[in-house]
Amino acid sequence: MRRFSFCLLVIICITFSFFIMSCKEESDNQFFSATGQLSEEELIIKDKLDNVAFVVCDILEDKSDCDEVKNGVDANIRYGLDEELRFVDLLSPQKSKILDNSSKNSSFSKRLALAFDEAKTKSDDTYDLEKFVLNDNVQIYWPYSENWDGVEMPTVTFNPLLPVDENIGYKKVFLDNGDYRIDKIVVDEEYCVNHPVWIINQNETDYDDIPSFVDNEYKKGDVIYLQQSFDTKSETLSNLNDSSKIYEIQIGEVRCTKQYDIIWNGGADFYFKMIGTRQTGEKFAEVDYNNGSLSAKLKRSDIRKKKWIQYYSAVNVDWSPYELENGFLLYENDGGNKEKSFDGNLTFQISKLKISCEFSFPYGKRDEVIYQMIWDRCAFFSGNKGENDPNVTLNNNWRVYKAGNVEWTMPYVVRNKAY
Repeated sequence: MRRFSFCLLVIICITFSFFIMSCKEESDNQFFSATGQLSEEELIIKDKLDNVAFVVCDILEDKSDCDEVKNGVDANIRYGLDEELRFVDLLSPQKSKILDNSSKNSSFSKRLALAFDEAKTKSDDTYDLEKFVLNDNVQIYWPYSENWDGVEMPTVTFNPLLPVDENIGYKKVFLDNGDYRIDKIVVDEEYCVNHPVWIINQNETDYDDIPSFVDNEYKKGDVIYLQQSFDTKSETLSNLNDSSKIYEIQIGEVRCTKQYDIIWNGGADFYFKMIGTRQTGEKFAEVDYNNGSLSAKLKRSDIRKKKWIQYYSAVNVDWSPYELENGFLLYENDGGNKEKSFDGNLTFQISKLKISCEFSFPYGKRDEVIYQMIWDRCAFFSGNKGENDPNVTLNNNWRVYKAGNVEWTMPYVVRNKAY
């Protein structure tokens, strides 16, 4: 016999989660008094995330449910993503870009779909939780998942959409008589380090914008999510201005020494972008935005350990000698409408003619710019090895660049052009 049933969940959703909100009235008021009110839209989203957290907690039965989520989280990590599992992968397995056939149609996902279906409101779809989790990039985020002992059941919490250090979570406690209760637990980052915690939040990257990893795709547009094989071998050249060569610029290794996001939002999501130029006619050139870029998602545990993560992914497939400059941008991706931009001018040289190319690269209004500059080609190549400079820090023989709390290397690989 269950103390909380699906019928209760229906009542919860129909009454806009009156039961849950009344239990948390004191905590929420503390949050609001410290940070100010959320907008009406944000309050609705927060309430939905809260509802989803309660539903997930209520249907948890045993360790096999945790194993399923852990396997999904591990799959995301293998593909260069964060410790996450989107509900679209759980509830629409035939559309999953992450999970293979062995992970589909599980007991947990079926019970989850049933719970959402029974909790639907027929008169108003505002609180249609299944529609919400499928259409709004909602996911289970499991920070410090590698610390799980394989036994303890998770506490399920949600993103409060406020810059607070603590939130409430729901913990299912099984009783000796076969019944159970759901306790409220105060959750913060240290609790997440020492106990399994599932945070119901929203991914900042739309599902349509990631590759289909199960189909061996690791790049979407010009954005690399995962480099399958590293190419770090380069010809030894004294001349870095040979037009018969290709000069590939990479992001080699990355580390972060401080968390950029609060725990409810997940790990850091760094975006590295180089902007070049290309010749379009005898006396014409234009900006080239499609050289390549890298999405580097660092887990909170790796940031906590200040661990170097290898990428060796191209952000300019060929910085030719004719491109006298390149633009470089690094930001932490927090999303929002693309209302900001990195603007400047780059020079392309054709014989003795120098052509100025104006560029404007947009990014989200909530994105945090860490580093941006116009890089002179000669200065980049002469300084990238850090030779004869005692003030330069090296990592695997490449110069370490530092900005904010992020460090990275930028190896180059030189090859013969294929004709």
